[in-house]
This record gives sequence, C-alpha cells and structure tokens, in this order.
Amino acid sequence: MGVAIKFRKGTATEHASFEGQAAEVTVQTNTTGLPWSLRVHDGENASGYWVPTVDDVATLTNKTLTNVVLSGTVKDASGNVLGTISGGKLILGAGLIMVGEEDLELMVSRLSRKNQMILGD
Repeated sequence: MGVAIKFRKGTATEHASFEGQAAEVTVQTNTTGLPWSLRVHDGENASGYWVPTVDDVATLTNKTLTNVVLSGTVKDASGNVLGTISGGKLILGAGLIMVGEEDLELMVSRLSRKNQMILGD
C-alpha cells in the first residue's frame, strides 16, 4: 500500500477565517449536499478557493465556454424544463421564447393574422 497523506480540515465557518499557506490544500467538512470539498489557499486571503467536483452544482458568472457539448434537458432554477437537446438542436417548449414581455409565438401568430387580412387569404 502507498503513502497516506492527511490534510487539515474544518467547517465553512472555520475556513472563513483561516489563511492557509500558499498552495496548501484543506478539506471543508460541512459542504451542503456533499460530505466534503477541497479548498486551495494562496497564503494571502482567508478561506482559500473552492475546488468544484464533477457532482457539484456551480453558478457560472461571466465565463466563456468553448467547445461545449450539451445533452439532455435545459431547466430553470425551479427545475422546470425549458427545452430539450436532440439531434444537434435545442427544442424549446411552446411559449418559452420571449421578446421583452411578449411571447414570440404569439407575436408571429398576430403577424400571420394581420398578413392574412391585408392579403385577403
């Protein structure tokens, strides 16, 4: 069997005031929904930087994604399905494309009726 390595650990509250050494890795023990998470420290700021795992749910803000492969469903924050990804296309449900406060499907329907009245079809 190989060599065992043990990291320091603590709760989120303890990590909030802990300024680890540069490149030090610690374990946060009371992570929501997970038994633990890793944090990497820079030796300057308290709490360190959270290292997300494949099972984590993270909010991406101001991130650029390249060569992204999506599959499955697209949901809102409440879990409502907005669309599905199938055959290289994003298929949205009826009434889900909005232009300002207007439903795009409803706008197209109104335009079609107006064109029918104007053209007499």
